[in-house]
Amino acid sequence: MRGRAGQLAVLVLLGCAPLCAHCETGWHDGLVVSVQDGVHLKVATPGNHARLMRIVGVCAPVIGHAYGRKSKFSLSDLALLKTVQWRRQGESVSVSTRVSVMVDGKDLATLQLERGMAAIDFATTDQLQGAQRDAYMKAQ
Repeated sequence: MRGRAGQLAVLVLLGCAPLCAHCETGWHDGLVVSVQDGVHLKVATPGNHARLMRIVGVCAPVIGHAYGRKSKFSLSDLALLKTVQWRRQGESVSVSTRVSVMVDGKDLATLQLERGMAAIDFATTDQLQGAQRDAYMKAQ
């Protein structure tokens, strides 16, 4: 490719490189810098990019609804300012990335279920692997 079309193609490819680094299906480390509610976290990824992430497989009340604040405080207690391991699950929806999240070797969704601060989200459990789905069912 020559001329403007070639330059444009190179710029587009270079512009996509940072996004593709997160397209992997493996586990990544990050620091939880804020908790929005009982299932949404902001995680600082390599390069200090804060990403909004939604824990897949569970749902929790939002702030302003019954138990919304308790659910948020529970997740904050479990994860805020801690290093977590996260893995992308399924497609991202709106501005948040759907993820499985582990802290100290324990699944955050399972911990929220065990505390009674979340419920199984049957709309997203199909994105979980069998053993993880079974653990959620057992925890609730």
